[in-house]
Amino acid sequence: MDSEKQLLMTMTGEIHQPVRLYYQVVDQAAVLKVFAKLRCLDEDQDNQRWVWLYHGEAKKLKFHTSYAAIPRKMRPIVLGAFRFTSAQDMTLDVRSCERATQAVVFFDRYLKQSIAHVTHAAIVNHLFPATTDGLPALEGLFAPEQVTEIDGERVLLRMAESLKTIQDPGQRMDMAFALMEKQSQERLPEVEKFPVHFYTDGITSLENALRLRQIVAFEHWRGHTECTLGAVIKKVSAGLPAVT
Repeated sequence: MDSEKQLLMTMTGEIHQPVRLYYQVVDQAAVLKVFAKLRCLDEDQDNQRWVWLYHGEAKKLKFHTSYAAIPRKMRPIVLGAFRFTSAQDMTLDVRSCERATQAVVFFDRYLKQSIAHVTHAAIVNHLFPATTDGLPALEGLFAPEQVTEIDGERVLLRMAESLKTIQDPGQRMDMAFALMEKQSQERLPEVEKFPVHFYTDGITSLENALRLRQIVAFEHWRGHTECTLGAVIKKVSAGLPAVT
């Protein structure tokens, strides 16, 4: 890796690794009513979005770079942007894993599940160099044709179906482990979408999912392109340093 290559970072101090959160909207009018009341949200009619600002209610959120450390002339900075893709669907694009997990918890205080709830997250599985060309456009990164949806539960169901024909319990268990090993060693897609179970598991499961993928992306950035999610999970499970 070029020793002079610098990682692109956000203005709040995190590694720039975009994440899109997907919300199912039950009552769009109620969501818009909430948005209109929040001082940290600003409607951008020209671009048909609601901009989430490090301002108002969001000032209390803790990032690597605190609100107070951001120069006054640069405030308020943009944390993310909501868009309605239909009357029943809404996305929130942010530029770091930390912003994504903070957003899920933060907006859960204002958006009741009965009007909108987060269902999925998509992460860009690579990191970006710091350049003078500006920030990459998130809409292009998360275009539907760029996103690969991975549903772990469906994968397990398909695996279970393939094991039904093996009568011997020991052989069946060996094959199950072999299939899981094979799955974990596959390269992550460029943009990966997966379910979020925040309302049943809390925020920790999403934090872990994003963090593990960031470790893989960082290893690839350092030139260790053979690194897989399975390898990182094995290290973490064994109590070893995830980054070598």
